[in-house]
Amino acid sequence: EKKALLYRHGASYFHNSLTTLNNTPLKMKYSSILNVLFLCFFSAVSSSSVPRPSREVNLRNIHPLFSHFLPSESSSSLTLESFGMKEGREENELTPVIIIPCLIGNQIEAKLIEAETIHWYCFNNADWYSIFLQESQFYPEVVNCFSANFKLKRSSSGNYTAQRKGVYYRIPGFGETKTAEYLDDNQKVPIWAGVANLLKSKGYVEGKNLRAATYDWRVGPDGSKLWFVKTKKLIEETYALNGNKPVAVVSLSMGGPYFVLFCNTVSQEWKDKYIQSFTSFSGAFGGSSVAASSLTMKFTQYGDFGDIIEPMIQTWGSIPFLMPAEEIFGNLRIASVNGTHYSASNFSRFFKDANLPKTLDIYKGVKPFQKMSFAAPGVKVNCVYGTDLVTPLAFAAESWDKIANVSAVGPGDGTCLDEALKICDTWGAKQNQPVFVYPIFNMTHAEVLGNSKAIQVFLKELKLV
Repeated sequence: EKKALLYRHGASYFHNSLTTLNNTPLKMKYSSILNVLFLCFFSAVSSSSVPRPSREVNLRNIHPLFSHFLPSESSSSLTLESFGMKEGREENELTPVIIIPCLIGNQIEAKLIEAETIHWYCFNNADWYSIFLQESQFYPEVVNCFSANFKLKRSSSGNYTAQRKGVYYRIPGFGETKTAEYLDDNQKVPIWAGVANLLKSKGYVEGKNLRAATYDWRVGPDGSKLWFVKTKKLIEETYALNGNKPVAVVSLSMGGPYFVLFCNTVSQEWKDKYIQSFTSFSGAFGGSSVAASSLTMKFTQYGDFGDIIEPMIQTWGSIPFLMPAEEIFGNLRIASVNGTHYSASNFSRFFKDANLPKTLDIYKGVKPFQKMSFAAPGVKVNCVYGTDLVTPLAFAAESWDKIANVSAVGPGDGTCLDEALKICDTWGAKQNQPVFVYPIFNMTHAEVLGNSKAIQVFLKELKLV
């Protein structure tokens, strides 16, 4: 078994080096290079018997978080013929657009500087490289290094840093859309690509009137103060670049509540001047039971990946932020383990019983922001979401280490329940600006960016159809 494991390490690194040479961490110590050469030697001499990692990794099969929140591949298949779009207009006539990405919604880069040793086969030094997303990061054994490098540590003041010492992060392409169009440089995992290509075909220019406020979507809103400042500056800059035209903001899933939180940081006078409208696609305003279950429960269909990914996401602030909100779900049962029932009103006990004290601290830090994200944003709103689909409400397991199953369902978009999605329905009575609601039957949370009815709403807002 030890030999087989060694061979698999070698195969993974050999394959990784050959297939992702431009993105693989290469600036490593001499000893690290010797380790890799040693591994490659064993993989080469045993090539006939080594189970090589697959070239194709389907992220939706890795963990429920990915299968529910990662947009479907249909988001890249939009065509002009689907909409009957108007003739292209002059650039100065176009309404500038700013995209607010979702959870798992844009690329993230990492750098390793004398990083602490976690596994003997993991790199300790690397120049800036794409840590999310590279398909090779999910190869056997390599995924252990990825998970360790992608874990966060939250301070009592709400600052998030890498859990592994010597690991640093940056968000590439802030103000551009390319790192939000696709999660990977090979353009296999589309997010906003279809929408961006439609807009570019009608005269939009990336970096001028088509921009994105990308961010570290792992970090909770308690650690996003700098992003709020940068987003405010980006909107003001885009306004000025386009002849003092107010911008149309469009968001996906968690990007919706994050933008509402941003709206809480600026004055009504500022919003009246700089924001034309806010279009929310699948806004996860009241959270999702999937977030609760993904932090603590095990699911058979995800195999070993679940055991690797789960400890990683337990360190993020965004997932506890997406837990079902107490103000919406109250005492409604969300989970049952060994006969003990948990609701949104006793999630503190939920984390204590699951033996996740650090995740509990994170939850306590982000929980006040849930209620703040329910507030009317004070701008014109187009609220687009799916409905009438069977959606998980509660999960049950015999114990924390046993497989969980869906124990109760309700109507929603397959990821978020109606109660969470329809928070934006209430804003019309709370603000002077108009609120338009567009429920779309049988549209899943992940399909919205590939749904022509949903995209039509945004194109109308831009007066392109």
